[in-house]
Amino acid sequence: MPLLVKTDHSFFILIGIAYSLFRIINYNEKLLYKIIFITLIVLETINIFISNNKTIMILYLIIILFTLVYIFRKRVVSILIFFSLFILLILIILNFLLPNVKNNLLDEIYGAYNSLYTVDYTKSMSARIGMAKYSLEVVKDNILFGVGTGEHALEVIKRINESNLNNLAPNSYNTLMINLDTGKASSLHNTYLQILVQFGILGLIVFFNIFYKIIKHAISEKEVNIYSYLLFVMVLIILVQFNTGWDFQFGNIGNFFILFTSLLISKYNTKS
Repeated sequence: MPLLVKTDHSFFILIGIAYSLFRIINYNEKLLYKIIFITLIVLETINIFISNNKTIMILYLIIILFTLVYIFRKRVVSILIFFSLFILLILIILNFLLPNVKNNLLDEIYGAYNSLYTVDYTKSMSARIGMAKYSLEVVKDNILFGVGTGEHALEVIKRINESNLNNLAPNSYNTLMINLDTGKASSLHNTYLQILVQFGILGLIVFFNIFYKIIKHAISEKEVNIYSYLLFVMVLIILVQFNTGWDFQFGNIGNFFILFTSLLISKYNTKS
């Protein structure tokens, strides 16, 4: 079941929230439809926060803000005031109703902050920072073309071993090695880093061009439009999600993104 994978599951939840929110704000719906869409948003919001997925929480807030800007782009001050109050409400809910989620978030934030000044890479976010640190050392020496798809993990492991991390912080060393010891399919847990290490800056430029073309297509429509809006939303989801994984290789999110983008562009062109 593809939706058992949390990144795939979150993709559909976020698309559902975006679509429902757009319909509530921008369409003159019947009261029954508004109630249905509001109920869906509430249920999906609860799903997001009880799942304790940090990336999807960030994306949830980004999509809310983007939707407001997209629809009410000429009312920036009102948007900022509303969004600030919304953030405050979320913080209150986390503090009083979901203390475990709040404590987990704070623990990860502290771990990430601590990893910037120490070699403690034992938590989820801090491990990604540790991976990024040694990956960027590889990138600096292979900035244009990278090291290729078969050598990227070995090169990062080599830099970690050269740093003497095993003696300085054995637990951090073991955490990074567990993530890297999967051969040619090893993930650096960040798509941008993975492309930089494998294909260099030129590969990253080519990669970004894919999303530039999609955004350019969406931006060509000047009026508020459900199709261009959803194209923007999907690009936002995928670009943020790329910071935490190599999702076009593992899982189904890359396939979902390609399928939905193709359908939206096709529908958009038919409408035009």
